[in-house]
Amino acid sequence: MARLKTGIDVEGHIITEADEALRERWGNPPPASPVRDLLTEGQNQPEGVQLRELLGLDRRFRVSVNQHGMIETCQVLDPDERELDDLLARWLRGQRLKPGEDELAWGEIRVRVRGVAGEEKMPHSD
Repeated sequence: MARLKTGIDVEGHIITEADEALRERWGNPPPASPVRDLLTEGQNQPEGVQLRELLGLDRRFRVSVNQHGMIETCQVLDPDERELDDLLARWLRGQRLKPGEDELAWGEIRVRVRGVAGEEKMPHSD
């Protein structure tokens, strides 16, 4: 007897939120960036990192931002998974904030990785 199974692809999304000190400069980024931006080929990343390892991550980073909007310092608060925290920090350093008047501004940015239902997979039989 064959059973039909349907599944839904889960896509990982990075959701970010800046604290009050950086909120204006962080601007209004898209509500979610795809995790594939973290896992692009050629990027220095831990070997074999899979989406499922990133889902559910919730990290806060203390950052310093120069007047050109570039993140100069990025340190995870309450480190947990060293390799994954480093991966998120490298991605975060690649983001740009709006230019500002202060030579260096400090604040916190929260980074969460959540799964969002993607397309439904075609049914298949066992």
